[in-house]
Amino acid sequence: MRTFSRTIPALSASKAVAANTEVTSTSLEQGATATINATEPSSFSSEIIENAIDHLPAALQYGDFAAMGLTGFSPAAIVRWSMELINVSTGIPWFWTIVAGSLFWRFILFPFVVVGLRNSAKLLPLQPQLLKAQADLTKTKQKGDTLALQKQILKMKKIYDDAGVNLGTTFLSPIAQVPVTLGVFFGVKTMCELPVPQLAHSGLAILQDLTVPDPYMVLPIALCAAINLQISVSSNCSQKTSNLTSVPFTR
Repeated sequence: MRTFSRTIPALSASKAVAANTEVTSTSLEQGATATINATEPSSFSSEIIENAIDHLPAALQYGDFAAMGLTGFSPAAIVRWSMELINVSTGIPWFWTIVAGSLFWRFILFPFVVVGLRNSAKLLPLQPQLLKAQADLTKTKQKGDTLALQKQILKMKKIYDDAGVNLGTTFLSPIAQVPVTLGVFFGVKTMCELPVPQLAHSGLAILQDLTVPDPYMVLPIALCAAINLQISVSSNCSQKTSNLTSVPFTR
């Protein structure tokens, strides 16, 4: 039996090298293409971030408000200066800077509020005596009797002294709150109207730009509702306390 064998001709060395080179170059091209495709999204996102950062205003520095003409000796100017110090010192966003500044000034007024509440609590049981003394003082004024008028004034002063109430601090408590409250309101209002560039990026998602008025009037309505609720609750509490303390005088 004969056996037939077929011999496959071997590739020459030059052809083998060329084939290996072609495969290697093809692999490198595919790898480079995959690398470029992989880096395209990251480079695109980094370009977006860089563009966004370039459009942001520079951080506020000490003295910027003075250069804008926002500082001075008025209550509103002092409030703005305090908010500049808070923002530059802490680096918190401007929405929370305004919140922190408002809380700071409320804390400053807290001793006056406490004094006013204490004096009101001391005078509350003496309301019948004060009302009677006030009526007598009015009648004396109408008569034009100077000596009797002085006696009535001393009588009212004795009522306050016996209750341990200083008339100066009684009138100072509400008076001290007026300039601070108006200063915070007009200080922030002027900053938004100028506007201060950093206020366009408040740091709060639902209120990105503090320089643009609220088109839906949600915040003004909510503020008015909160103030009315506070006034109504305070008046109800005062009325209940007055009724309780006036019981001994009606027996």
